[in-house]
Amino acid sequence: MEILEHMKTLKGKGGESKPENKPPASKSLKPILITREMIKNKVFGAGYPSLPTMSQEEFLEKEILEGKVVLDYKDDQKQNKNKNKTSDDESDNEDDPAKLQKKRDWDEWRDDHRRGWGNRENMG
Repeated sequence: MEILEHMKTLKGKGGESKPENKPPASKSLKPILITREMIKNKVFGAGYPSLPTMSQEEFLEKEILEGKVVLDYKDDQKQNKNKNKTSDDESDNEDDPAKLQKKRDWDEWRDDHRRGWGNRENMG
């Protein structure tokens, strides 16, 4: 009841309550907007440099000097490599009893020991 009487007196005075003295508002700070794209560009970059550091001709000259590009490729070199391979194959086909016995022993071992029949208890 006291509250209702108090409200009647306030209405009679012309206001419900006095406005409180608020401190003056300071300058509002601009919000910092961080977008996903800005962060992604800072982390990953553009993916490639935006400006080339050397021309294509300079790059080719550098690669040639480092020996990464072969300019004088001759078919003779390729034929020499093929000849060396065939001579190696011929030496493998020779009847060397030690090599032949080793291959036979390995073949016998493979017959008795299938793939995956190893140490199964100590897996991992």
